[in-house]
Amino acid sequence: MADLLKFNRTVVLDGATGTRLKEVYPNLRSEDITLKDPDLVEDIHKGYVAAGSDVILTNTFGLNPRIYDRRFLEEIISSAVRIARKAGNGKVRVAGDIGPSGRLIEPFGNYPLEDAIADFSLLSHLLVRAGVDLLYLETFTSLIEARAALLGARRFKIPVFVTLTFDDNLRTPFGDLPESCALILESLGANAAGVNCTTPEIVIEVLKRMRGMVSIPLIGKPNRGRPKGDSFTYSHKEMVSFVGELSKVADIVGGCCGTGPEFIKAVYQNRRRLKRKKKRPVRALASPRKVITLNHPILVGERINPTGRKQIIKALKDRNYDLIVSEALIQEERGAEAVDLNLFTPGVDERVSMVGVIKRIPSRISVPIFIDTKDLDAAEAALRYYPGVGILNSIRPIKTELGPGLKLAKSFGSYVVISLSKKRIPKTKEEALKLYRLAKRSAQDLGFPTERLIYDPLVLPIGVEPDRINLTLEVVRELKKMGELSILGISNVSFGMPDRSILNAGLIPAAIHAGADFLIANPLDMKVTDAFTGSVQIFTGKRQFEKVEFRDDLSGAILSGDIGRTRFWVEKECGDPIKVINQKIIPALSEVGMRYEEGKFFLPQLLASAQAAKTAMDILKKRFKSGRVATEEKVVLATVEGDIHDLGKNIVRMILESHGIQVIDLGVNVSIQKIIETIKKKNVKVLGLSALMTTSMARMAEAMAKIKREGLKVSVIVGGGPVDQEFARRIGADYAADAVSGVKLIRRYLGAQG
Repeated sequence: MADLLKFNRTVVLDGATGTRLKEVYPNLRSEDITLKDPDLVEDIHKGYVAAGSDVILTNTFGLNPRIYDRRFLEEIISSAVRIARKAGNGKVRVAGDIGPSGRLIEPFGNYPLEDAIADFSLLSHLLVRAGVDLLYLETFTSLIEARAALLGARRFKIPVFVTLTFDDNLRTPFGDLPESCALILESLGANAAGVNCTTPEIVIEVLKRMRGMVSIPLIGKPNRGRPKGDSFTYSHKEMVSFVGELSKVADIVGGCCGTGPEFIKAVYQNRRRLKRKKKRPVRALASPRKVITLNHPILVGERINPTGRKQIIKALKDRNYDLIVSEALIQEERGAEAVDLNLFTPGVDERVSMVGVIKRIPSRISVPIFIDTKDLDAAEAALRYYPGVGILNSIRPIKTELGPGLKLAKSFGSYVVISLSKKRIPKTKEEALKLYRLAKRSAQDLGFPTERLIYDPLVLPIGVEPDRINLTLEVVRELKKMGELSILGISNVSFGMPDRSILNAGLIPAAIHAGADFLIANPLDMKVTDAFTGSVQIFTGKRQFEKVEFRDDLSGAILSGDIGRTRFWVEKECGDPIKVINQKIIPALSEVGMRYEEGKFFLPQLLASAQAAKTAMDILKKRFKSGRVATEEKVVLATVEGDIHDLGKNIVRMILESHGIQVIDLGVNVSIQKIIETIKKKNVKVLGLSALMTTSMARMAEAMAKIKREGLKVSVIVGGGPVDQEFARRIGADYAADAVSGVKLIRRYLGAQG
């Protein structure tokens, strides 16, 4: 495989397998055809080999440990790899293909991250054991799941490629940025990353944005346009017209849904010679929805720290992690570009606290996180859950801390704060710089990227050492001259002193002028934020510091997806629960839906707001004698037979429940008979059917036909990846393009207000 990773020409992947198998077996899952008709699968592979593919993918995309037991997984995988090997005849590499789980990973759903990692690890293990040359993880709609798949796959020491799918707004359905995806996947050790299962235009634009951020090869695997009934919007000839531009932005090119050997042959004929220049690494922190390039001073929120804060201590002891996340969210809303997370409290398991908070972070806040702990077990747990490029804060340049800390940070692609102190604090600039050189040399010996080191020269209280701050700033200036990153804990300067805000604000201009890159301070202190804003503009000429709109009421809490603040505000609402629902909750959810449709909100915010609204509804239910707020009408949701993906359905359910609408969720792989029986028994007014696989769309049509034959008075809404308006019209159903439009339709049918 090493020669493939050192390629000097465009690497050619294969094209679609599943959509071609569907033409012959429309009612079977693609992977089942591996055993039923291996010759057909082999012929498809051979067609791509003849067209010029360097790599062909096994027919294993839809395998899922939830629907197949291990013995059957082993049988299918073994057969799929054997068929691909035979078709390749030693001329091509074989990639083990792994697709998404079809489930919502926490915090968005109830699929635990560790379970997801274990499932992807099992599939990777079976593919590697069967003899694949590399692992190809594809078609992920969220970076969190792509990351889980990579964590499960990377331990097998063979190359791993990862691609996600992007929408017209050049974000994944979960709002993940192209730059974030590329940076985070590269940091975790992906050998190549990119885009698949979207239009060629989107693939090209996304790869352009990824290109400047990373040095790993980029992958482009477009569909033949958009799904259109049983076909796609572009002809094979039209697809070929994109090959030239696609080959300019991608190092590895193949085809996804609807593409065939014609497209792959054109890719082969347009291969380009790749120039391998060593790129200077981009210094940036990243969360799924935000990239912070380290070319300006960054305000880091300091408020999540139990020291002297009884409310934080109580929340950690009570495991009230929503309150901690609320604190993070408020700091982001007040302008912090990163948030420091210090959760150490005597008598509380710090590892449990870290996981409890970090799990909730991705759905609520978008800024990167500093994981502030001396406990490497707690740090490892936090880094495993944190879906971004964050910072481990901090380790000292002593043997027992430096080696283990740097190895841990390296394995998760994290930056590291190096505290320039040992058992005592340096008394001179020379002593501090000696520790800097020691830390940097140790990092080089361990293979840790030294551009990801951040040095802390330590701010001490002026009440104890009044002259120390001059030494600290002098060290910052020296580090800046050498191109190194530095950080200062601003509030330490005023510890034990009166007028702390004035002293803290006074240090900020000096710190920024000296060249400090990160300032840990309180973004809720107006003196501090004003000093920061002015100093950044004066000394750097940049206006980086912008406060986000902040509404401190129930509607604002729901808009922010802040469960802690929602709980606080709904408890304060003493009026009629119906009024609270109609005047506060429903309007807030309507605004969330509007922002989602305008592309200002994405699935994480949508789900977080739904969870916050549901929290409010649950509290309000207790004020009714009947114990209920929900409407009398019921909605049935189901993923049709033959399909085990419930991601979209679960999103719709959560939003409906946040509106107080009763939902009967029949789950996945639901038979038509069960759907019909439930409609009759429960007197259902609206039915929502979901399908993610093209092979399961036929079941939707069958269900619709049976509903008509039975004469049932029920409104049917269909949705899912392959479903479109034309298909819905053909079977006599309504179409929902996404969760928000689906909920709007359902509420209209139920006659809901707001």
